[in-house]
Amino acid sequence: MEPTTLQALEESIAHWQRLSTYQHKKGEKPVVTQCALCNLFVNCFPCPVRQRTGVDGCGMTPYGKANSLFNYTQHTQSDKFLKAARKELLFLVSLLPDGHPTKKIYYGRKTKVTASV
Repeated sequence: MEPTTLQALEESIAHWQRLSTYQHKKGEKPVVTQCALCNLFVNCFPCPVRQRTGVDGCGMTPYGKANSLFNYTQHTQSDKFLKAARKELLFLVSLLPDGHPTKKIYYGRKTKVTASV
């Protein structure tokens, strides 16, 4: 994985970690404009999410449900949103290269994982 892609993925993971644990910054939301990967890969190519799913716009990922729940409730503190945000977080972590320290934190010693979507 290219260094700029890895950095954007790590920033996206940090974003979803905050969203999934009530630790988000004021105004932080699950939207495309606040996604480091989306800002780097405006047309979704060669975004690692698209490479995993084969679909543009984070289709086939937990993002859609999290975003819909946020739009419905207009806040990030509903239990349903937090559950969906956690699924998106785990999906993004699964995209990290094998052996990455963050992947080890979430998945323990077994680092070769593929999160279900």
